[in-house]
Amino acid sequence: GMPISSPAYLRRTAIISRVASYPRLLRMLKRFLQKPPSYSAISTVVQCLQWQVKHCPPISDYLSPPGLKQVCERPERLTREALDNLFTLTSMIEDYCCSGDSLDHFADAEFI
Repeated sequence: GMPISSPAYLRRTAIISRVASYPRLLRMLKRFLQKPPSYSAISTVVQCLQWQVKHCPPISDYLSPPGLKQVCERPERLTREALDNLFTLTSMIEDYCCSGDSLDHFADAEFI
């Protein structure tokens, strides 16, 4: 928060009152400023990604091991779409270079 007597508070209040009179602009700003959806570290997609990296060494030949480690530790830094694309890529590498059994291993889990 900020003190109500500060100039920043007065500017903020003026801006909010102006934007509130334009609902379409308000919706666009909310959509733009809203954090995009992401996966948590305990989600099935992230757990399967970790399993793939651990059990299929060729993935580390194609993708940066430190980068994969960062993604697995902090998946909320990527959007769901970006992580889904990475998961698709690792699944293709695993299917081509390894046995491709990670999806079988997680067959009973919900990926949504």
